[in-house]
Amino acid sequence: MMAILRMTIFLALALLAAACQRSVSDSERGISDVQATHPWQLPSGAQDYTNVQAGADRKPIPADGQVEQRLERGPQFSGTDTLDEGLLPGSWVMVGICSNERLDLRSHKEYATMVLQQSGGLRVFDYDDGVLGTTIQGSWRKSAPGVLVFSRNDQNGVPQDSEVSAEMFGPDFLYIWSYSGRWGNWYVRQTMDEPYQQIGYNRYTSDLGSILFTNSGQQSFYGELTTPEGSVWQLNGYLVDGVLNMAWVDSRNNASGFAAFIIEDGWDRLRGVYWKNDYEAAPFTDQWLAEADR
Repeated sequence: MMAILRMTIFLALALLAAACQRSVSDSERGISDVQATHPWQLPSGAQDYTNVQAGADRKPIPADGQVEQRLERGPQFSGTDTLDEGLLPGSWVMVGICSNERLDLRSHKEYATMVLQQSGGLRVFDYDDGVLGTTIQGSWRKSAPGVLVFSRNDQNGVPQDSEVSAEMFGPDFLYIWSYSGRWGNWYVRQTMDEPYQQIGYNRYTSDLGSILFTNSGQQSFYGELTTPEGSVWQLNGYLVDGVLNMAWVDSRNNASGFAAFIIEDGWDRLRGVYWKNDYEAAPFTDQWLAEADR
């Protein structure tokens, strides 16, 4: 499975290739000898982390431009650009992948964290069986509405680029898709310095129905959602580096898909988004909000 993950995360470059225990040291995450709450808040002069490329002072491409609609098979991207260069910098946890037209979840043992620096630097931390496997360093830039380019040097020091189409849902959810490699990744912004290590609550009232995690482990769960119409969805997923991901199946309506949530206020709120189990559908269907039923 990890071989597929590494292939899909960065096919041409192996650039973008996930242990909720923080096994990456401060120096590896770029927060040594500087005062910063998050790695993406580092000053541009933090040379132990940032990787400023030539042209990093280029004029940003405004969001809300028209996205070129590609003819190749792929997701149904919005025609309006949602990539805000002011919001992209941050630490992003991979929660789901699309490979060979199949969608799947990441687990608490196999995932990756992608850090985009405001200066244009990039690091990817790739986890295998709960242990940090590789750390990849490069750079990123927005090259056109709805398009990102990731770069790294090859073994000879020659820069190589990989272009992906991308879409954001609000400020905290990101999807990238490679038309050349035919793979995609869903990401959620990492909002906590010390991510939750175990699932903290199991009953929620949400805008899609009542949620009950009936079999909740430390970092995985099964459960059900009951809609106002009486449909019962089967749920399962993982706590991945402090982010809750989920697969859902609505048997009555022959529908299925995935979701991901940012956990807020000690598990009092889940702020998330869901999408369909169809790689040619829109990357995100709609928001999914839940309040603890205490």
